[in-house]
Amino acid sequence: IPPDILVPELKSLTSMLKDDGFMYHMLGHDDHWAFHDPSVRWPSFNYLRYSNRVWRWLFETRLEYHNRIVKPEWIDIFRACGLTVDEYNGQIDEDSRNAVRALPSIHERFAQYDLDDLAIIHGYVLLRKAETSARRPGAERVMKTDVISLPVLQ
Repeated sequence: IPPDILVPELKSLTSMLKDDGFMYHMLGHDDHWAFHDPSVRWPSFNYLRYSNRVWRWLFETRLEYHNRIVKPEWIDIFRACGLTVDEYNGQIDEDSRNAVRALPSIHERFAQYDLDDLAIIHGYVLLRKAETSARRPGAERVMKTDVISLPVLQ
């Protein structure tokens, strides 16, 4: 979902969420274009190389949106929409880390983030309304981040 649609949608979902309710989302962080090109080795994160302007000019289409939002940016979006992250579990492995390391360059938008934030293949996030945090037992745990290290399959 493009960001200009995503934020209003998340705010709408937040308004419908019960005070003690939760939302659970799966976020695809990998290179969606890699699924269309058999010459690209998966996992791939080629989109990290490009500025927003270059990306829009070369790759963005009306038919297929490509998510380039990385974990720290997602956290900011969720907070701006009135949500608190209870858990953010990132699927990451050595292949995904190596794919990021192998890029010839990383655009400055993404270069500011840690390798493990850029090498997440899929993120699984549990959210709740931010204003309910003070009323919920155990709510002092604002965010838990787990990295799931998957075995490399041959």
